[in-house]
Amino acid sequence: MAKQTGSQSQEREDFDSFLDKEMDVMEQQRAARMKEKDYKPWFNIKVGTNTFEFVKMAPRPHSSYANRMVFRILDKGEEKDMAVSKSGRLYSDIIRFMKAAKKFPAPAEIIRTGTTRTDTRYTLQEVK
Repeated sequence: MAKQTGSQSQEREDFDSFLDKEMDVMEQQRAARMKEKDYKPWFNIKVGTNTFEFVKMAPRPHSSYANRMVFRILDKGEEKDMAVSKSGRLYSDIIRFMKAAKKFPAPAEIIRTGTTRTDTRYTLQEVK
């Protein structure tokens, strides 16, 4: 591996500084868009069991995806948003679950199996 000269080292520092500044700007812009649209951090449904609580709040349309609805949830006490396709079974399962909930926040689990578009399945369960 070749040793860096002084000018190469300075170029790398300038490059890293540029990237750090750009990352900061992008994060500030993302945070501003999230606040403007009243979105919370997104809840990512991972493979396996995902435990959280539904908040008593009607889902609202996603601003960028016409077929998705956004549900507000609590994930370990932190408010997050979860986008769900209206055409999928999970959406109707969530609506039925929320209709039957005795109290809110309503504890729930989503079990995700699969990792691709064709083999991923979601199962919603009440946490007792």
